[in-house]
Amino acid sequence: MSLRDLVKTGNIIRNTWTGNSKEGIPLYLGSGKSGACFDEYGLMHGTYKSNGDWDTINNVFMHADNSHRGAYGLDYWLPLLQLCFENEFHETPIEYLQQLQIFEGKLTTKMKFKYWNLEICSYFNPYKGDILSVEIKYDSKSEKMPNLILKPQLDINACYDQKISGKVEYLLSAETQNNILRIKAGTADSIVVLKTLSSVGDINTYVENNNLKICFHGAKGNHLILIGAAGFHRKDELLKEISEIIDPILHKAEAEMAWCKRWGTSYIKIPDATYQSLWYRSVYYILSSYGTEGSSPSAPMGWSGNSWEFHFPQDVSYIHPVLLRLGHYDIASSIVEFYKKHIEDMKKLTKRIYGVEGTYWHGNFLIKRITNYFRMAFQTIVLLNYIMQHTLQKWLLKLQGI
Repeated sequence: MSLRDLVKTGNIIRNTWTGNSKEGIPLYLGSGKSGACFDEYGLMHGTYKSNGDWDTINNVFMHADNSHRGAYGLDYWLPLLQLCFENEFHETPIEYLQQLQIFEGKLTTKMKFKYWNLEICSYFNPYKGDILSVEIKYDSKSEKMPNLILKPQLDINACYDQKISGKVEYLLSAETQNNILRIKAGTADSIVVLKTLSSVGDINTYVENNNLKICFHGAKGNHLILIGAAGFHRKDELLKEISEIIDPILHKAEAEMAWCKRWGTSYIKIPDATYQSLWYRSVYYILSSYGTEGSSPSAPMGWSGNSWEFHFPQDVSYIHPVLLRLGHYDIASSIVEFYKKHIEDMKKLTKRIYGVEGTYWHGNFLIKRITNYFRMAFQTIVLLNYIMQHTLQKWLLKLQGI
């Protein structure tokens, strides 16, 4: 049994239409540097929520560069955007198939309606981690392909009772295929580039109510939508990378080859089919969530946008041995390099809070460097007090119920 065949045991295949994003479990794609959860349409609908609730379902695009230094001096990853239908969509498909193919790192959703068919295929290239690729194919007898919108996340309810407001600025592009957005929320400052390549049918885009509307023309369509994101300071790097993508077929083939390379040659074979599939899904989620750039490791939920908005060193310590044993030394090395950059910061913070020499690794670890040790130490103590009070309140309410 080849590595490809073993990994495929972790594929997820759905052929029953649920039609309820609020209750369905989304499917995850990531590049290590960015990622998103997708709903039953293969898109991102629903309102972003972050209350630390384990039952929260978010379908949003996240990027490692899009972080905000907010309450208690902590760094928080914030949702960046959603790709969804412009209007609420109610039509029920006659036939339905959704497949997450983890060896190839792609999600394909096929829907057959009464008068038209729609196929959406999304994927990342793990070595070009800033870009999400979305293929849209449709053919219709009478129905028009519904418009999509790229929706910047501008009103964010973050954890610890934060309400963060953002703004979007649409910038001029020298390349007519590109739409360039600058999205700011709190201290987060990111660039988003949307580029379209069409082999059948036409697309045009325009701005409406802070959203970028994507309109399709023609009874048939075959389009590639590229969504690139990065910190605004990396604007030129992202524009160069996205400008080099000109052939949709070659671009997809390169992404599949990149995933083959990313999986490597080491594997574990488990006799039980259920545990085998769970193992390879777990490895896939790790490879989708941890990159090689030397930047901060992702939150425990990866780039799904769920539950936590920061990472914890102890969580990473459980994952690091897996990366080493499976030969993913580039990712493992990147994590070590990140923490190495913070050793002196942690020594100073430990001295400031505890009055002793040594290194105590901060629980809600920072994404960026510390600039004010006195403020950081004070806010850490305030945060601990908040957590103690918040937890105590929850326990008291439970005791009252009992």
